[in-house]
Amino acid sequence: MQEKKNIALSISLGVLVLACFLVYHFKRSGGTDVDKTLFRVNDFATIDRVVMTSERGTVELRTDGGRWRVNDTVLADRALIDVLFATLQQAEPKRPVAARLRDSLSTYLDQHGVHVELYSGEELMKAFEAGGNPVKTEAYFKKTGTAAPYIMVIPGYRVYVSGILELTPAGWRDRYVFGFNWMNFRELSASFPGQPEAGFTVRRDNNNISISGLAEPDTARLNSFLDEVSLLTAQEFMERGMDSVRDQIPIMRIIVKDVANREYSLDLYPQVGTNDPYLGLVNGTDPALFDSRTVRNLLRRRDYFTAQ
Repeated sequence: MQEKKNIALSISLGVLVLACFLVYHFKRSGGTDVDKTLFRVNDFATIDRVVMTSERGTVELRTDGGRWRVNDTVLADRALIDVLFATLQQAEPKRPVAARLRDSLSTYLDQHGVHVELYSGEELMKAFEAGGNPVKTEAYFKKTGTAAPYIMVIPGYRVYVSGILELTPAGWRDRYVFGFNWMNFRELSASFPGQPEAGFTVRRDNNNISISGLAEPDTARLNSFLDEVSLLTAQEFMERGMDSVRDQIPIMRIIVKDVANREYSLDLYPQVGTNDPYLGLVNGTDPALFDSRTVRNLLRRRDYFTAQ
């Protein structure tokens, strides 16, 4: 009896070994064993330029070792740069797309996806196409020049991997409105079109800050106001959005000058609804949305700073 059991166990062991071999061989030959590093570079710390080109235009993120800039015009949002590189470091192909979808998805990515290039200096380190399904629940990458898209995931997270690569130039920019060194602040003027008596000018002389025409302004209120201005961030910068207010007069205009006499400006326009964000125009060209509670802390008229 024991000998029969030993024979049966030996046969079972042989079957299991054969099954393991067949599964391993199938994975090797059938393409389901995917290289997880297919879209990564060896050292992301060396990447100093990322170019993303799509039907909506080109986004170029570049750094000289300091801050990142968007299309060589405005500072990039540092948090978004961190998200970008965390995504590129962790994203991995889960499996190739189904064979019946391969050709159509490859063509779609070539025509409507985002062409991504990662550079170290002048050397192109990686190039691939990125996109996803219409409802943004499944992301696809494929290496440039190939016809083999992969379903992309970040293990442990349910996230649309291609989303960060599909941002517009406005989506990448730093949310700070007055993005300069406030140690160089020289003058701030606030005006209210149609209400000249409500306007005021704040000047800095060394470490002394004053309001023209007010002998003893309320310094606590003044410092709080300057903090609100210096820390002001937009909810969102937009590619367009001024059509609805093009013929309107702003409710407030803030102009800041630094010691080199460079100007930074913000025009604020009326809300559409009580809880809607305010629309603003930054530096005369860039439309942005602002949180209503934040803006209300900026709408301070001259008499607000009179010492009590």
